[in-house]
Amino acid sequence: MALKYSNYEKIAESVGGAKVLVVEDNLQNQEIAIELLNKVGVEVDVAGNGKEALAKIKESEYDGIFMDCQMPVMDGYEATIAIRREELFKEIPIIAMTANSTLSDKEHCRVAGMSDYITKPIDVKNFYQLLIKWIKPKNPTYGLAQDTKNSMKIELEKLKIYGVDIDKALIRVAKDEKILFNMLKRFSNSQKESVQKISQALKNEKMQDAQREIHTLKGLCGNIEAASLAKELQKLEDELSLKNLNIDLIDSKISEIDKELKKVIASIDDNLKVFDEISKTKDKKMVTGIDLKEIQVEFSTLSNFFKNFDSEAIESAQNLAQKLMDFMPKEDIELMLKASSNFDFTEADKYLKKLARELNLDNF
Repeated sequence: MALKYSNYEKIAESVGGAKVLVVEDNLQNQEIAIELLNKVGVEVDVAGNGKEALAKIKESEYDGIFMDCQMPVMDGYEATIAIRREELFKEIPIIAMTANSTLSDKEHCRVAGMSDYITKPIDVKNFYQLLIKWIKPKNPTYGLAQDTKNSMKIELEKLKIYGVDIDKALIRVAKDEKILFNMLKRFSNSQKESVQKISQALKNEKMQDAQREIHTLKGLCGNIEAASLAKELQKLEDELSLKNLNIDLIDSKISEIDKELKKVIASIDDNLKVFDEISKTKDKKMVTGIDLKEIQVEFSTLSNFFKNFDSEAIESAQNLAQKLMDFMPKEDIELMLKASSNFDFTEADKYLKKLARELNLDNF
């Protein structure tokens, strides 16, 4: 199928009604995948690592899996090998999502049993081409259940964001301004403390944690085409892979990256603040349009899961987050999800209560 930019209705004719599992530890990458899949009528479940994925595929029937390769607890390669051992899952499409595209990485994916791969940062057109190639819904809907036409006219190409190539970023997201707008907002909201996390991990001699934070930030820079920042992060990643570390050089690079990141985020915030009032008005309308009684029940149920340290809290939190994401503070939602995924249910409940207060829910 020849794809045109933002031709979601046509894509949905092929994949609408499918159910897929996205296995990804980074919340921003989860949101991007969910947004792209929901736009074409695909239902999405999320797992934060390979171990969670193994549990989920035994609970639900999926038409395919998008599998990140680098994750804590259990990575995508290990998870794929384990999935392929099961006779029931030998044929399910597993599409690798990897930041590496060398021949050895591709061979690693093939040997593990992955059906195909897409490189990160994700190119929207390639993403949908792979989706159509591999995902065959068992219960097709033959189209979209809702209007997904891009009604958001932002004219992002006119913005001048420091360190970000808007034209290239728009091409990467198939010229869908709403997707890029959300990417920029997520980046700004979620990455303000990322360099501090890298520094703290190195200070605590947790090299793998530091490398994972660098790798994640580099990928997110790629999503928004912050090429210079991504290049410096690659240099830092390469430096940390050496046997003999030059601590002074590493500290210098981290300082430079911190300054550059702050400039990028400040410029994003400055450029997008003109849309804040529009968003606030829209948010108020959406909040008044939801069923607060129904939401109240979901909040109470999830809070009880958290208090009882019930593992059902993770999936319940993800389901509630999808309902709230369009009109509640995304940073608080992301913090709740992260705490939940890490089984820190006490911390997750704290953020849940904060969200409840935003909605003026009773008994919170």
